[in-house]
Amino acid sequence: MAQGNMRKYAMLIAVGVVAAGALVSVSLQRNTIKPEDTQGAIGKRDVYREGDSAKVDVAQTGAPVAVKELLKASPEFKTLAKDQAFQTLLADKSFANLVKDGSMAGLLKNDAFQTLIKQGAFLALTKNDAFYQLAAKDGLTNLENSPQLAALASAAGLNQAALVQLVSSSHFQAFASNASMASLVNNQSFQHLMGQGAFVALAQQQSFASLVNQASFQALISSYSSQQLSQELTSTNLSQF
Repeated sequence: MAQGNMRKYAMLIAVGVVAAGALVSVSLQRNTIKPEDTQGAIGKRDVYREGDSAKVDVAQTGAPVAVKELLKASPEFKTLAKDQAFQTLLADKSFANLVKDGSMAGLLKNDAFQTLIKQGAFLALTKNDAFYQLAAKDGLTNLENSPQLAALASAAGLNQAALVQLVSSSHFQAFASNASMASLVNNQSFQHLMGQGAFVALAQQQSFASLVNQASFQALISSYSSQQLSQELTSTNLSQF
């Protein structure tokens, strides 16, 4: 009898140990379940949608964020942003085209161009289609010897002596002999801008040349459309910066 009772007690103890072990195992499994695992398929879809929506918001607000960051980082941009001429130029696709391909930075750093753009005779010449047609045909370096010089002077509203003086000057010859500068004369974007008062006025300012040569400004122009940037700039409260 005593031996039978001992066997019963041993079995009961063994069963108790197994049951306790099972409870501990279940408890551990519950503690390792991740919160997102309890949400099911619907919960996962909700999380994905929220993240996707955030990405869209960033994409849609890229331009205003970039404009505001540049206003904070660039004193030149901050000053010029308040200039109506600059706002007009920013909306011009021709300006964006020349900034994107690097021509604008080179143009504004060219000493010969900076001298020429301050001269009325040069501005009168570059507003005339006959000048570009003649330049495309015979080049710029031999312009002073062209038999069509008298006709060109008349078309540009200049007397021939004034035109000869301009095209034979050291600055004009330096501009004409620079391959990258001479190639711009055949560029429609350049031809368009030279007829725009906003560009002519800004091109003579050192702050404008400095801004155009800033990598952050070039990146801004290259990343967004001219219309988008113009709208964002005009809608921004510049007094906050």
